[in-house]
Amino acid sequence: MTKVLIVNKFYYLAGGAERYVFEWSEELIRRGHEVVPFSMQHEKNRSTPWDRFFIRNRNFDIRQSFIKKARAGIGTIWSLEAARNLERLLGEFQPDICHLHSFGFQITSSILPVLKRHKIPVVQTSHEYKLICPNQRLYDLEKGVVCMKCGGSRFYRAVAAKCLKDSRAASTIACLEGYFNRTLKLYDRYIDRVFSPSKFLADRLVECGWPPYKIMPIPNFVDPARFPADLPVEEPQAGVYFGRLSREKGLDTLLTAAKISGINVHLIGTGPLEDHLKKRAAEENIPAVFHGFVQMDRLMHLVSRCGFSTMPSDWYENGPFAALESMALARPLIVSAQGGLPEFVEDGVTGFTFKAGDAAALAEKMKWIADNPVLAAKMGQAARLSVEEKYSLDIHYRRVTAAYSEVLGYPFDQ
Repeated sequence: MTKVLIVNKFYYLAGGAERYVFEWSEELIRRGHEVVPFSMQHEKNRSTPWDRFFIRNRNFDIRQSFIKKARAGIGTIWSLEAARNLERLLGEFQPDICHLHSFGFQITSSILPVLKRHKIPVVQTSHEYKLICPNQRLYDLEKGVVCMKCGGSRFYRAVAAKCLKDSRAASTIACLEGYFNRTLKLYDRYIDRVFSPSKFLADRLVECGWPPYKIMPIPNFVDPARFPADLPVEEPQAGVYFGRLSREKGLDTLLTAAKISGINVHLIGTGPLEDHLKKRAAEENIPAVFHGFVQMDRLMHLVSRCGFSTMPSDWYENGPFAALESMALARPLIVSAQGGLPEFVEDGVTGFTFKAGDAAALAEKMKWIADNPVLAAKMGQAARLSVEEKYSLDIHYRRVTAAYSEVLGYPFDQ
C-alpha cells in the first residue's frame, strides 16, 4: 500500500479541480492505497479526520482596509500557518508522495520546503494557468480577450491591467507572489513533475521557461461506466451547453448562432452572465432554454436528449470535464479551437471545431448535425469510443501512477 498526500485549497466541490481531487482520491483508495488530504477549513468541507490540520479559511477581500490587505497579502505569498500545520500532519502521517493541485494564494508555496525536508517527492496537476499567469486564466475578463502578456515572467503587467478581481491591490499581490516564487525558484526546486490536462498548457509552460522533462501532458478522465451511451435522442435538432454562464465561455456567440440557424439550444448552469443571456434571448426571440443548476442525473438526461453538445469558449480551456462527459454520453461535440478543446475533438469524426467568436461558422456546424441525424449519431458513437480508448479512468490511473513511479524510483503499485 502506497501513501499519498493530496493538497488542494478547497475540500468541497468548488470546481473542476476539486472534482478531480475527490474522484482521484476515491480511485486510489479503491485500489488499496492510503490517501490523506491537506486543505483549508470551510463550512462546506467534506468530513475528514485530518481536518484538524487544515489551515484557517482565508479569502483576500478587496474591500478590506489597507493594513488588512497588506497582512492578507503577506499571507498570500507565504503562509507560516500552512508550513506549521503540514509539519504537524507529517508527524502523524508519512506519505510516499505528495500530489499538489490548486494551492496558491491560500496554502502557498511555504509547504514546499517542508515536503523537501521530509524527502517527499512532489507532483502537481496544473488545473489552471497559475504557474504562468497571475489571474490563472490567460484571459482578460474586463476586455473579453485572451491574454499572454505576462509570458510567465512579466507579472508587473497584471498590475496595470488589474487582472485579479479588477483590483490593483489584488493584482499587485498576485504579481509579487509570482516574482517571489520565480526569484527563489520554489516551483523549479521543489516540484518534480507537473501534469498538464492539455498539450496546449504543456506547450505554454515550456515556452515560459519550464524544463520540458518536468512537464507531462495527462488529460482528465471520465468513468465510461457512469455515463450511459444508449439514451435516446429526443431532440435531434437541438443542442446543449452545460457549464458556468460567464463571459469567457463564448455564450453570446452561441446565442447568435442559434438565432442564425434557428436551432434550439439548452443552457445548463448558472453564473454572472445569466441575466444578460436570458434578457438577450427574450428580446431577440432566440430559441434558447435556460435550466439553471441541475443534479448529475438530470444533467445526463438533458444532454442525452439533444442532438449535440457545444463548448464555444473564447478563453483557453485547459481540459474540461464537460467535454469528456458529453462524449461519454455519445453526443457529437462542437468546440471552439481554443486551448485544449480541439485536442478532444477529431474534426468531422467525433464532432466539429470552429474559430472562436465566429457565430456563422458555429451555426453552420449546428445546422449540419440537425440536418444529418444518422451521421450525427455515428459521430456520437465515435466520440464515446474515443473516451473509452483515451480518457477512461483505468487509462488515467495507469498514466498518473507511471509518473508517480518515475519520481518515486520504484513501482507505485508494489
